[in-house]
Formats: sequence, C-alpha cells, structure tokens
Amino acid sequence: GIEELTLEELEVKKKVLEDSVKILRLLIKWIKEERGEERR
Repeated sequence: GIEELTLEELEVKKKVLEDSVKILRLLIKWIKEERGEERR
C-alpha cells in the first residue's frame, strides 16, 4: 500500500531536495563559467 509520511519525514525530504537544487545550481553556474573561460 501507500506509505503515509509523517510531517517530520516530509520536512526532511523537502530539505534534502532544496539542498540538491542548490548543489545543481552551483554545478550549472560552475560549468557555464568553465565554458566561458575556454572562449576567451
């Protein structure tokens, strides 16, 4: 069946997702900067 998540578990999942998004954005920013350096 479908597992019911407690509010606490949802908060943890939300925090993990937000952290993942932050890391992804940093990676994308870094990759863009690396490509920008190559063009010069």
